[in-house]
Amino acid sequence: MPVSVTIRAGSAATFEIAGTSAGTDTLVATAPGYRPDTVSTVVSKGLIYLVDTLYLVPSSVRVQDSVPIYLAPLGPDSAIRPVVAATTFTLTPNARIQFVSGDTASTVITSVTIPADGTGASFWIKGVSPGTGSFTVSHPDYQTVTFSITVSP
Repeated sequence: MPVSVTIRAGSAATFEIAGTSAGTDTLVATAPGYRPDTVSTVVSKGLIYLVDTLYLVPSSVRVQDSVPIYLAPLGPDSAIRPVVAATTFTLTPNARIQFVSGDTASTVITSVTIPADGTGASFWIKGVSPGTGSFTVSHPDYQTVTFSITVSP
């Protein structure tokens, strides 16, 4: 976040702020010849949004098949927000599914990283054995989410 912003005559200025820890913060605006103003903003955990190419996390996958998933970070207002620094989310599946990179080598992964200034990252869910697959996606600064998916033979 900039320490100061210059506003040219007849125009406006915008900037984004990034919360670094949970709580309430006060922003103060001052300018020569104008009355100072303050505003409070609440910093809380972000939300996690998962979609596949068809928009929602799939309800099922077959054994040995993979489904692409896109993870996007959301602000408390549910709008997609870019991350300030590279942010790694932990992927924790049960034994019925696994997460894979989806590239030509398609290696098993346990985390996915959204690059600095990025708005999401892709990975794949692979069916391992029939039954109900469940998984969590977590990061200390975001609300943990849990999903279930049916793995069919």
